[in-house]
Amino acid sequence: MATNEKWQSNNLSLCPKIVDHYILLNILMKSNLIKVIKTFDDKFFEQWLDNQAQRVMNLVGDGKAISPEEMMVLVLKAQTNHFAHLDIELREDMDRRFDLMREEMSKRFEQVDKRFEALTIRQASR
Repeated sequence: MATNEKWQSNNLSLCPKIVDHYILLNILMKSNLIKVIKTFDDKFFEQWLDNQAQRVMNLVGDGKAISPEEMMVLVLKAQTNHFAHLDIELREDMDRRFDLMREEMSKRFEQVDKRFEALTIRQASR
């Protein structure tokens, strides 16, 4: 797209004719609005999925046959539960690794401090 096609040719020459979706996404990401929207959508999706899964499980509990679509709801519910557990495990693992790294860094700084003190004492004694 040529410059004159993409940008307006009036007093608003710096305003694009068409809003680039990358620019819009960047603005949304910086404003944290996308996080709010995602959280809002996630809550509604989780609530819907919980309700649908419970409805299908009631059908199964009553001994009724379920359709392939209803089976997919159960599969989707199982997958979201699995992902949630994986997320928890990943976060715990990352926390553990971060704590280990912090301990290692503290030990290294202590060693550097001791070396520095030794050099300082040696320089002072000369």
